[in-house]
Amino acid sequence: MKQSSLRLATDEALVKLYLNTTQERYFQPLYQRHYGLVLRHCLAFTKDPDLAQDFAQTVFEKALINLHTFKHKSRFSTWLYVLARNYCLSQQRRHKPFRFVALDDYLITLAEPAPVADYPFDEFFRILHSLPDLEKEILRLRYEHNLSIPLIAEQVNMQPSAVKMRLKRCRDKLRKQIDGFPS
Repeated sequence: MKQSSLRLATDEALVKLYLNTTQERYFQPLYQRHYGLVLRHCLAFTKDPDLAQDFAQTVFEKALINLHTFKHKSRFSTWLYVLARNYCLSQQRRHKPFRFVALDDYLITLAEPAPVADYPFDEFFRILHSLPDLEKEILRLRYEHNLSIPLIAEQVNMQPSAVKMRLKRCRDKLRKQIDGFPS
C-alpha cells in the first residue's frame, strides 16, 4: 500500500494491516493521527507536560503490544482512549500526586444563567469535588473532552440512557447547590 493510500485508510483497516504484517508503516499513521488526543488526555490527568508526554508514549507502546486485543467492536480511537484512560488511572492510583483539575474550568459554565463571577469559587469547587468519582468522570468526558453520550457510555460501561440521567442529575445537583448561595 502506498504512503498516500495509508493516509486515507481507516484506523481499523490500518490495524488489520499491521496485525497481518507487523510492518511499522501501518502503525505510524495511527500514531500520527491520535498522538495529540492521547497527549491531551494524559495532560488532563497529570497537569505536567513532561509527564504527560511520557504517559502518551507508554500508552502507544501498550497499544502496539496489545493491538491484537482490539476486537473491532468499537472505533480504534475509542479503544485507544480507554487504554489511555486506564493507564492514567492506574498511574494515579499508584502515585496519587495529581488530580483532576481541568474539570473545574469546564463545569463553571454549568452555573448558567447567572454570571459565574457571582458565585464563591471555593464553595463551587468544594461542591464539585464532593461528587462521586464516576459522576466527575462522566462530567469530565462530556465537558472537557466533548465526547458524545454513546462514547461516554462505552467508556464508563453504562447504557447511554443511564449516562444521560447521570449527567442531568449531576447538573441538577450543582445548580441546586449554587442556587442556594447567598448573593
